[in-house]
Amino acid sequence: EGIPYSKKPKSEYATSFLTQFYVLSTRTLLNLIRNPVLLPVTYGMFIVVAFLIGGMFWQLQADLAHGGFQGRLGILFFLVTLLAFTSMTSIDAFFVERQLFVRERANGCYRSSAYYISKLLCDFVPQRVFPPLIMGSIVYWAAGLRHDDWVLHFCLFLLILVMFNVATTALSMSISCLTSSAGTANLVIVLTLFWSLLFGGFLAEKSGIPPVLRWVCYLSVFNYAYEPLLINEMDGLWLMFNPENHSITPINGRELLINMGVNYKDLPFDIGMLGMMTGFFIILGYFLLRFYVKERR
Repeated sequence: EGIPYSKKPKSEYATSFLTQFYVLSTRTLLNLIRNPVLLPVTYGMFIVVAFLIGGMFWQLQADLAHGGFQGRLGILFFLVTLLAFTSMTSIDAFFVERQLFVRERANGCYRSSAYYISKLLCDFVPQRVFPPLIMGSIVYWAAGLRHDDWVLHFCLFLLILVMFNVATTALSMSISCLTSSAGTANLVIVLTLFWSLLFGGFLAEKSGIPPVLRWVCYLSVFNYAYEPLLINEMDGLWLMFNPENHSITPINGRELLINMGVNYKDLPFDIGMLGMMTGFFIILGYFLLRFYVKERR
């Protein structure tokens, strides 16, 4: 007797993952191209804001008496705040396609993973990666930020902005999966971002927060973006304290960081935590899309 022939299990999808990914990516890119307003407005807004910030803080001096230090704090905080709240536009984009996604997935057109990865690459890259790169590049040179070892500091500056923007966008999409309406999603993400902003290190120094609440700082995505930006800019930067009728005194930015309760050694830790939170929110968004967003019959 011959060995019984065992049939290979038939896939529930008519096409492979790569084919699904290719088709979904092409559709996403075509939708971007067919929308003549979305990308120009997005890039235009970031460029205009970048020149406004650069003009307002044009070539900051490395001093304390004339706003050089405070200007740097304000620029870094404004950049992360702007990126966080512009990431909320992903909420509307997801709700527009939500019913289409649910219907097509119910009909077995494609996997949730193929849809999600295509959105990450074809929607996140043009809208969440390039805008902070462009805005950050303009602001960095217009405001005269860190010039010594500028390749390292400039690249870290841009990397942190991009990671933070992707993290908050993935967070917004995750909340979209949990809520039934765009209005509810907007309210929840605004409250979440304001909570994160409050413990982000700018409005209140960590050392000044009561110990019973200080642990909340370590859950704030703002904290892991603003603090490394601050360390990257200030650690090792010499600022002149030159008030009128007094002698000029050089002060190392590291001393100012310590005064603010910022550990200058935490730069690798902060970037690592930001990367982990970015990955966590991206994975969370996928699992919610895969298992929580269900077809309702």
